[in-house]
Amino acid sequence: MKKFWVLLSIVLLLPVSLALAQGDPGKLPTGLPDGTTILLPDGWSFEATDGVYQFTQGQHYFSDGEIIGLFVYLPEVTAPFFDTPPTADELLATMVADVLDMEFDADQVVAREDGLEYAFEADGDQGLCVVQSWGEAFLFYTLHAPAADFDAAKVTAEEILGQLSPGPAVGAPAAECFVTANKDYGVPLRLGPGLNRGEYSSLTPNAGQVRVIGQTTADDGSLWWSIEENDASVNELWVADTDVDKTGSCNLIGQTQAGGIIAPAPGFVQTVPTPNPGTTDPNAPPAPPAANDPNQVPRSGTWYGTTADELLMSCEGGDTIRVPFDSNLGRVSIIVSGGGDTLTINDGWDTFPGTRQSPGYYTANMPTYDTDMYAVWYLHVTSPTTMNTELMVGFLSIPCSGTALVSLSFVG
Repeated sequence: MKKFWVLLSIVLLLPVSLALAQGDPGKLPTGLPDGTTILLPDGWSFEATDGVYQFTQGQHYFSDGEIIGLFVYLPEVTAPFFDTPPTADELLATMVADVLDMEFDADQVVAREDGLEYAFEADGDQGLCVVQSWGEAFLFYTLHAPAADFDAAKVTAEEILGQLSPGPAVGAPAAECFVTANKDYGVPLRLGPGLNRGEYSSLTPNAGQVRVIGQTTADDGSLWWSIEENDASVNELWVADTDVDKTGSCNLIGQTQAGGIIAPAPGFVQTVPTPNPGTTDPNAPPAPPAANDPNQVPRSGTWYGTTADELLMSCEGGDTIRVPFDSNLGRVSIIVSGGGDTLTINDGWDTFPGTRQSPGYYTANMPTYDTDMYAVWYLHVTSPTTMNTELMVGFLSIPCSGTALVSLSFVG
């Protein structure tokens, strides 16, 4: 079947994916300054001022009218108020009296399982100040709302706070972790953690030791590392733990919330830059030269594409949804030129180029006939006559996309 029908099937399922992946259509994905994505209830807004996270519902805090406000002070924001790391009691008393400028009554402090809380009333609003354990430090937040709305606001605040993750302790040295490809011809770098995420390029031994900036566990229980990268065309790059050797304090690297299968940056639809892994360890030994293996170049001729029996659908901030699918890509023509650097692909509908990103990995931008739509084909050469590929399709205006997994076999 021609590429057009695969694209059409994915696009038609995107609205379904949007509702399923977000779980609650009234909640919208919101990016925080630290890179975390959380879901905010409908009607709530977020802004960060001087490091303070402000989650609000209603009119602006400084305007007239009722408002529900949750103000979160991370440990790095409160640390400058103290010469040494404060206790929970010291943090609560200082924030209430000196920062919020309210009278503090120690007799009103109530112990809770993870810290302390302090209730107050002001101008008809009911409020709560909380000191909560946060890694090896303490988080401080205050919630206020009209008395009639306070109980519901408290539940919403707990949902929002539950999506935040504690970082390293204030004053603690940053954990250093580096990974190196453990296979001679490189290992896959994927757009997210898990074998269901598209392969963007590869991490080769000649890249040396690459800095790790996060870790997570995929749905199948496998461990994945997020590496530092300087490529504006992708949001993140991940490598499987089984594909790398590690050095440094990798056990101290924090957990990272991975994004869904989302659209690359808009410019990526027009051009495909060479991926550039980030900082390398200056003390690492010289890396061996990259191998030039002819087995990582596909043969010119006719190929047949067999599509997996399910499509992978996802929206930013949501889980991956698997949708049953019963169709094949069919025959495609692939002509190799430039010593294996360039592919000319014809699927019986369009002709378009593919560019080698690294040994064995190619990326092709496909015609879509809609300026808001993108289609990118990632190809991984496993032998001169076989390729594993991912076809990603979506819209730039909607933070959702679909991926079809396609196996290509050379037929002559």
